[in-house]
Amino acid sequence: MNQTANYQLNQWEASDRIRREDFNRDNVNIESGMTALQDAVVQEAQAREAADAAASAAMNARVDAIPFVKLFEISTESETQQMDLDLSAYPLEQYFQLIIIPEITTVSTASSAHVCVRCNGISEKVYRQGSDSLSYWAEVPVGRSRGGCVLQLLEGGGIMHLWCTQSTLLSNGYQESGMSGCSMKDDGPAPADLKTLNFVAPDTDTIQPGSKIAVFGLKR
Repeated sequence: MNQTANYQLNQWEASDRIRREDFNRDNVNIESGMTALQDAVVQEAQAREAADAAASAAMNARVDAIPFVKLFEISTESETQQMDLDLSAYPLEQYFQLIIIPEITTVSTASSAHVCVRCNGISEKVYRQGSDSLSYWAEVPVGRSRGGCVLQLLEGGGIMHLWCTQSTLLSNGYQESGMSGCSMKDDGPAPADLKTLNFVAPDTDTIQPGSKIAVFGLKR
């Protein structure tokens, strides 16, 4: 009686006896071959999953090693009095600084147009600039003058500092730049209590649709 090359399955000739044990042996060979094939497929899938997981872990490690990252960006589609940055979902203790880049347009086009920055919606005089107590952390210029903010988060708590940069396009084509700083008073929120940053237009002005604010973080 002849047999197949790979799984030794019986191939009867007309003169061969047909016996039950030959069928049973064929079934065992078929079962063994299909099991081995299934095991090979499972092992290959597991190897691919392990390789994908290792590649993903390596990529995440490289991303985590980058000290400067973009955290998020917000925008407004309608006219509004203020734009709020929700920081509650971010572990701020992992960052040395937050860099905030506002691209805000207001109704006012005056050279003095600006928005005020506050935190946690606090409008009381808990902000300090020199010896002055203010009801806002900083004034960020908008329109022809552009400004940005650098929020310094002190490790282990302490008083937060907000640095405001300003760049003005002059009529002669040159740019004039400057920086001013403002800190939180002793009775103001600590870094661990920081939940929101609020960009508020003055009462006589509003923020226009299409305005946006991007937030970047510099890791410790």
